[in-house]
Amino acid sequence: MNSIKLFLIALLTATTISCAGLGYSSDSNSSEGFDKSSYINPEKFGYDLKIRSDNEEDSGDETFQPVSVDGGLKYLQSKVEYPKSALRRRIKGTVLLEVYVDSTSKLSYLSVIGNSSRVLVDAAKEALKKVDFNAAVLKGEKVNSFRQYPISFRRRSSIR
Repeated sequence: MNSIKLFLIALLTATTISCAGLGYSSDSNSSEGFDKSSYINPEKFGYDLKIRSDNEEDSGDETFQPVSVDGGLKYLQSKVEYPKSALRRRIKGTVLLEVYVDSTSKLSYLSVIGNSSRVLVDAAKEALKKVDFNAAVLKGEKVNSFRQYPISFRRRSSIR
C-alpha cells in the first residue's frame, strides 16, 4: 500500500510545472521558489475550488469574486485542441489544472492536479496559454488567488 501512495505522490509532483507571468518554464517540475502563501484560498469564502458551472460570474457574493477566465468556461473549452495522437488512440478524459493568478490578472503558476494522459495534459496547458484571466476581487480590490479548471477531452459523435 505504501508503494502505491509513493507512486501517486511522485506522479503528482512530476506533473507540477512552474510559470513566470505568461512564460512557462518547462525545466522546473516543482513549486520550489513559488510562494503559494500570498494567494487567497477561495474555499475560505465558501467557493468550491472545482468549477462546476458554465456561468462563472454568477456567484452572488459581493465580498469575494474568484479568478475567472475572460470569456468564460465555454471560451476556454473552445481553445482546447484535441491532440491527433489521442484521437487515434481513442484517449479521452479530463485534466484538472489549478491556476494561480496574481492581482494584475497574470498567470503566475500552474499545477496539474489530476489527469488521464500526458498528451492530454500538454493540450490542456496549451489551451490555458490562449486565454486571459481576470484576477480575483476581494472587497473591491484585485488580489492574488487560485482556482481549479477541468479541461475535458471527449470525442464528439459523428452522427448528427
